[in-house]
Amino acid sequence: FITLVNTKFTMDEGSILVTGVGQAGSQMAAAFWAQLCRDHQIIPETGRSDAEPTGHWQKLFTAVGTGSETHYVPRCLFLDSDPRAADDLKRTWSELFNPANFVTGVESSGNNFAVAVREVGDRLNSDLRAVLDREFQKTPAPTAFIVFQGYGGGSGSGLAAGLFEILKDYAPAAPIMTVGVLPSTSVSSPVTEPYNAVFGIEAALKHISLGLVFHNDILLQLAASQWEIEHPSIPHINKLIADIVLAMTGSIRFSGDENPANSLADVIHDLAPHPDFPLATGAIFPLQSILRKNASVRTSGQILNQVLEKNLDLCPCADGKILSLGIYGKNRAGLQVLRKNEKDNETAIPHFARVHLSTEPSPHSAICVLVNSSSIGSWLQELCERFDQLWSRRAFANWYLEAEMTEYDIETRRREVGFRAERYQDI
Repeated sequence: FITLVNTKFTMDEGSILVTGVGQAGSQMAAAFWAQLCRDHQIIPETGRSDAEPTGHWQKLFTAVGTGSETHYVPRCLFLDSDPRAADDLKRTWSELFNPANFVTGVESSGNNFAVAVREVGDRLNSDLRAVLDREFQKTPAPTAFIVFQGYGGGSGSGLAAGLFEILKDYAPAAPIMTVGVLPSTSVSSPVTEPYNAVFGIEAALKHISLGLVFHNDILLQLAASQWEIEHPSIPHINKLIADIVLAMTGSIRFSGDENPANSLADVIHDLAPHPDFPLATGAIFPLQSILRKNASVRTSGQILNQVLEKNLDLCPCADGKILSLGIYGKNRAGLQVLRKNEKDNETAIPHFARVHLSTEPSPHSAICVLVNSSSIGSWLQELCERFDQLWSRRAFANWYLEAEMTEYDIETRRREVGFRAERYQDI
């Protein structure tokens, strides 16, 4: 039996610092910021607004200047061992991001977790702390963190591992939410990805409050079947992941008709109510796709019923034993929190579900479905099996051992991820 523990944070939320780590993480973070700006009526190409930005923009931006000259600067950090991806982002978004908030090395980590965390991380430590010092001197100071990362890359896994420990130095009680992509044999090919991903997942599990994990194979399938993208690619996936995080944070960034804005800690607690199960996954769907299946669907309770119909395949991992489930509205108008037996007599919303959606959502809006279920364990188990296929032959092991990892360290990290996989499958 699992005892659910109330681990809600009591810290008052100030600002949220959003970090992109590695090439994949930085590209996902940039896609998130571009769409976030539009959500708050800030022009992403210039960082300015024709009028006062909407919602609680202060949680994610710092205003510089006055009047029509005000520039809204994202509370962000980009961290990578290779400067090329960061240089592309600085050129593309030269008017939006503060270039001083990019911390990069001089060359790639070679798809090696150990090199990134032990060599590159040490060299970038002082520059990283200089950025964090500046961000924590601003008002309001960061009291929550969102970190985008690719688990298969050396930088995405290794530099993020070091970042988590540093963030805990600055704000020990602050919740950390990660948004990460697991390696996929059909999308990427570096042979060391299973090593990096196991090490990166293990490092994240030590520190995070919630980890949204995505599988590129599944996202590409959903892009074709549900989002009707004819030839989906990685930029499409980055945008769709950004949409998911935007929908999830909608109730944080905008107040509803009757409810004040939530904190990130509240949303995290709904999705990860037990510290042993901090991982969730999900997808976002145009409401039109649900309406085509059932034209009578209009209220949030009816939408919940549709989501829980397993034959609709609305969300990966929904076929497992569900620990928690969240449904979030993409549109910012009229966000409300519907709880069990409140405001919607048609559906008694179960204890594991939270709905952050307007009571009668616009047909043109989208909904995000996030699920924390036992099926996450099968993803972790598959990753461990790919790891074992390499480690049993000590394939490429010398790359990590020469970077000062030990066999004991490697096997300990592998056991921890295997233990979490078993815990999820025991739900």
